[in-house]
Amino acid sequence: MKRTVIFLFIIVVLGASCAVGAWLLRDYLVWPPGDDSFPLSFPRSAFAMPDGGYVVAEDGGRIIRTTAEGDVLWVAGRDSLYGSITAVDVADDGTVYVLDRLDVEVPTGGEPGTWQRFERLIRIGIDGEPAGVLTQKRFSDTGGFVRGSLRAYGDSLWYLFAADDGLVSLAKVGLKDGRERVVIKTDWSMGAASVAPGGPEGAVAIATAGAIVRYVRGRFELLSELKDDLAFPTDVRYLPDGSLLAVDAYRGNIALVATDGTVSRLIDRSALSGISRDGRGPILETVSVRGNRISFVEQASSVVVSWDRMARTLRTAPIPELDDGTVRKGMMAWAMAAGTALAVIIVIMTLIASMIRRGPIMLAGLAGAVPGLLAAAIFVGWIAHDDAVSVTAERNLAGRARLEAIAERSVGGIDAALVERVRTPADFGGEPWIALRSKLADLARSAADSGVSTAYVTLYSRSDGILRFVCDNVGVYRPGLPQRYGLEEYASAFGNGQAVSGTIQDPNGFWLAGAAAVKDASGIAIAYLEVSGPATVTPLAVVPSWNGARMALGAGALALVAACGWIGLTLRRRFRIHDRKAAEARAAAEAAACEEKKEERPAEGNVPAEGNRTAETASPAEVEFAARDRIKESSAGSAVPRGSRVNIKDAHRYAIIALKRGDCEQAAKVLERILVARPADTRALNNLAVAYLRLGRSAEAIRCLERAVVLDPQNAGARANLAKLWNKT
Repeated sequence: MKRTVIFLFIIVVLGASCAVGAWLLRDYLVWPPGDDSFPLSFPRSAFAMPDGGYVVAEDGGRIIRTTAEGDVLWVAGRDSLYGSITAVDVADDGTVYVLDRLDVEVPTGGEPGTWQRFERLIRIGIDGEPAGVLTQKRFSDTGGFVRGSLRAYGDSLWYLFAADDGLVSLAKVGLKDGRERVVIKTDWSMGAASVAPGGPEGAVAIATAGAIVRYVRGRFELLSELKDDLAFPTDVRYLPDGSLLAVDAYRGNIALVATDGTVSRLIDRSALSGISRDGRGPILETVSVRGNRISFVEQASSVVVSWDRMARTLRTAPIPELDDGTVRKGMMAWAMAAGTALAVIIVIMTLIASMIRRGPIMLAGLAGAVPGLLAAAIFVGWIAHDDAVSVTAERNLAGRARLEAIAERSVGGIDAALVERVRTPADFGGEPWIALRSKLADLARSAADSGVSTAYVTLYSRSDGILRFVCDNVGVYRPGLPQRYGLEEYASAFGNGQAVSGTIQDPNGFWLAGAAAVKDASGIAIAYLEVSGPATVTPLAVVPSWNGARMALGAGALALVAACGWIGLTLRRRFRIHDRKAAEARAAAEAAACEEKKEERPAEGNVPAEGNRTAETASPAEVEFAARDRIKESSAGSAVPRGSRVNIKDAHRYAIIALKRGDCEQAAKVLERILVARPADTRALNNLAVAYLRLGRSAEAIRCLERAVVLDPQNAGARANLAKLWNKT
């Protein structure tokens, strides 16, 4: 038992150490062990860093910092340290700043209250964690920082924010004093914008809603002369020479607006043709500048691209991957987690073995059945999860078919002539667009009545190999803008005009979609009507179905449980036999050792002079006095060491005489001394139990009798006395 406790203590200490190590390295458990790949997930913006590396911001709110070689230094966002990230920018010194949003419920009077948004401007440290909050605002209605409007320039950070009335203000906060200054409040409202300070005469350019306005000398002016060259600008940056860099999302190029107003294309579709995947791009939305390097993300292929203005060369950034240190820490974290699990298993199995060996018969059977029960539980859990995956796949397949049928049934109500008139961002808000949106809104309500939750209806066209918006039932997207998250099946569908369905993944999750072709008078597909809705999420498990094979396996699992219980009982019986034989062997060895060490009694006057009579022939009184004298001579203490000169047979006789006389205390002392010399003496154990019982020490009496029965199972007296005591207790 002692060795088992020591073993368990060592295993528990090792397991706890592994658990602490796994907890300290928990951030590395997100990486598969030994895998250094790091795929980007919907990257949106890229910023070159002073050391040649990059900061990449994804649509889902994650920010990745890489080295020039592509090794990942840190990952921020999508954790408890940040809220929903709405804008990112990098200063000239390489410091990263972000705008994030936290939704917090503010209770009122102890009751659940209203949800309010706390939006912050945060500096990110070199380790990817927040290094300071420069400003924080609370919004409760339509207000908030404008998405994408953060820009670092000089010793200030510029941004746009809307008050709760929805009207936007241009503001900046100083990096040194942290003081916010509102430059001007407008009477506009906007959901997303790009801000470019640092223009000639302190001008600030703002790109929003497909137009560029400039704030200079205390007033705004619309740069309408750029409309023909920049159909839908989404991001702007002033260069040191005063020229304006702009991204045209509609044409997929990056243009340069000189100080005299002339527009030239720096990067166009032909320059990016070798980067775009499957001819689906390019799709550009944002741009950043560091020296002569212009960096951006080609979103169709999720590739970070850098353009050198002086050398006029284009190169792609290395694919991000985990560095060797991160991979090693990940493997160490997984090893620690595996060590913790192994320690738990060992402790459980040791406790099971202990219960089988020393527990009652029913507990031993149950303990033996535990491995079988675990195996049965794993089997049931596996088939329950397998059924969950199958049921979810069937539901999603049926959902795709239902959406495709709705699209085919509804496409007849779409006027192809109206679709032909809505092609570019300039068509947004026109009568054809309004008519299409009204029709799509009716179709969305009809789809919802058909059982499609959160139905979203969209019209898509295709030009230059890019899937483009025509109109949607909400009226959010501008006609002609690229759709990054469309069905792969559209690439071939526009050629054959067949209905398609599939699953779409975007930063918000997975969506089911079904689409049917809108055809012109000649039968050519000019657009596709898509009806989409959220995909069914796979649950962890469902109630499993039982067929013949599974019932047979279930019966096998029950048989395994019964077999494990029988094995536990068998092991218990064998353990008991083994323990009894081991105890008998120890007792025999101790008795033999005691007999070898026993010496002859001394010749001094302990024996009566008359005829040298032995203890066997002496009277009881003579035996009592002789034994008492020898015991008193042997030790003045309460214990007699092994090998003492006390005659064991005389001591037994004296103890019995003391019991008969009623002196149980003296009898117990003598018998305890006998057991010190002969621990396996069952006769002394039985008589000591009688003495203890008369002294009222029942628990000690039971222990003596149990030990005597273990040492000598055939000892009828000890067994009978033990049974009587058990019946009494």
